[in-house]
Amino acid sequence: MYTTLLDTKARAFLAVWEYRSFTKAAEALFITQPAVSQQMHALQQQMGTTLFVIEGRQVVFTVAGEELAALLAAHARNAHAYTHALTQRSHIEPLRFGATRTIGEFTLEPVLSSLMEQERYHCSLFIDNTEVLLQKIDRGEIDFAWIEGAFDKRRYEYRLYSHERFIAITSAEATIEGEISLQSLLESRLFIREHGSGTRAVLEGVLADRGLSLENFAHTTMIDNLNVIKALVGRGLGISFMYEAAARQELAGQTVQEIPIKGWHVVREFNFVFAQGSHHRDKYLEIWEQSLALATT
Repeated sequence: MYTTLLDTKARAFLAVWEYRSFTKAAEALFITQPAVSQQMHALQQQMGTTLFVIEGRQVVFTVAGEELAALLAAHARNAHAYTHALTQRSHIEPLRFGATRTIGEFTLEPVLSSLMEQERYHCSLFIDNTEVLLQKIDRGEIDFAWIEGAFDKRRYEYRLYSHERFIAITSAEATIEGEISLQSLLESRLFIREHGSGTRAVLEGVLADRGLSLENFAHTTMIDNLNVIKALVGRGLGISFMYEAAARQELAGQTVQEIPIKGWHVVREFNFVFAQGSHHRDKYLEIWEQSLALATT
């Protein structure tokens, strides 16, 4: 996180907030653990309220502590943006953004092309899962991200990008007669995404709503690449759940087919997400509006 313009107490506080540990924060700041502890308690005394408590080996922040951390993090990001703008000699603006795998690989190409054609931005795109991208926003490593699945909407500013169907797929060669029950799929090999994936989080949530979990499937195989998952499903080696947008090409090419599950009508949001209090809010909203227009054409 960009904290060079913050005082030592604020830098220590943000480091502990990020790592939830005095020791790890000290390592990141290249100072001693007692120095971090001293700065934390000095800031708490200065603020006149409890900002954190120690539970075992973990630092747990109070509501006031979380609010202060969010405020300081926003200040650090904006300070970095100001200093970068002052030193930037080119008319081309750097733009660092992210997208979860489904969005980045299967829906975002028109948006990226439009941004590059404007010759206004020097673009850097990071494809990763929801959890990692939110961490990058927190640290000021990216400006914004298109994210699938659930996130803490109290911590970020966001705008709806689209609604997408979440479906089950199997090989196009599989014989399916009418709608089938979710229970009947539990003996199938299930290909799932890695921890932190928005796709996996959606599946876990939908299963939980039905009193099930991934453990109810007889066989699960974790793969962090959607294209590999789709290829294996197409060969008849198992089933998977994903957004329809991610499987659209394979569905059209008839290498996979949607599994019609009784009572399965799952639609989730794709959102455009950025940090609250950003100095560049208007610019980000302009980009969101452009992406929205391209998504509906």
